[in-house]
Amino acid sequence: MDAATLTLVVGMATFVGTHLLMSHPWRAGMVRLFGQGGFLGIYSLISLVAFSVSVVAFGKAPATPQLWDGQALVPWVLASLLTFVASARFLHRLSEIRRWREPILPGFRPVFRTACSRLRGIR
Repeated sequence: MDAATLTLVVGMATFVGTHLLMSHPWRAGMVRLFGQGGFLGIYSLISLVAFSVSVVAFGKAPATPQLWDGQALVPWVLASLLTFVASARFLHRLSEIRRWREPILPGFRPVFRTACSRLRGIR
């Protein structure tokens, strides 16, 4: 693996890793330690640096053959299932926010809560 590809992998791992860590209960402790503004500033700076490093490394990384051409059935099914699960979990998280009182469409919230309650075992 050449240096640009390794830099790309490290940059993206840092970017994704910081987002995963900040969705963890550790976030509350960091907010207490740095304050809301300080935490957001540090977190934004780390994310911006990691993403910028990834963008630059992507431009320098050598071209490689495609991993998947979009025609094979198994990767397509896996990608579709992962997208569905991720979307359902994201929307479920939105439904738990107290400020979101009005459903987007009439009858949407009860149907959505029923669908998401079946996915709770996935957490």
